[in-house]
Amino acid sequence: MYVRTARVTTAALTTSILLTACGGGPADPSAPPTPAKAVLIEADLPEGWTASTSPTQNGSSPADKPECQVLVDLTEAGRPAQLEGGAAVASFANAAGASYETSVFELGEAGAAGFLKDVENAVRACGAYSVTAEADGGAEPPLPSRAQPLAAPSAGDGSYGFSVDAALDSDMSRHVNVVLVRRGGLIATSGSSSVGDRPDAKGFEAFTSLVVKKLTAQAP
Repeated sequence: MYVRTARVTTAALTTSILLTACGGGPADPSAPPTPAKAVLIEADLPEGWTASTSPTQNGSSPADKPECQVLVDLTEAGRPAQLEGGAAVASFANAAGASYETSVFELGEAGAAGFLKDVENAVRACGAYSVTAEADGGAEPPLPSRAQPLAAPSAGDGSYGFSVDAALDSDMSRHVNVVLVRRGGLIATSGSSSVGDRPDAKGFEAFTSLVVKKLTAQAP
């Protein structure tokens, strides 16, 4: 998720909300939850946080193993490939300069439960894979990547976390954390990435808690 350059396979989520609620009146608390209602906005965050501007991600880079593509989709675009243009996504920065990303998408209850299991299976299968990023003038050399499980909060109707390490060169790697939480047919993600040092665990945990709070506050 989350920063993409010619040498990086992760892409920043845009602050644009791709699905927005219509109408100017107060929301009906009994109305079904939607991605636009469940995604974080700046007003949900503590003082010192702001929405940040990021480039729009169009599609994901290809993985050399088909079973790993879902991980690339989540770390680059924040949602499954089939939902391009069908998710609410946003990114934020805090006063310390850390940045985090979130997305919410709808798959239906059975589809959302199955998607979490698909991601878990992909992490098991993708201890090693590579991703080819596009750059000006053609594709970059494949970037070796490794996925592993990441602790996720017990929340909603199910959750799962994973991390990806992508080798940018012989002595530099990008580290990406992603947590997915399901409530009914909605899945919310939180993500953070960094080059060199791993993402700040406490900051990521705090941001994920905000994502979960907004998701689980929605009417069933």
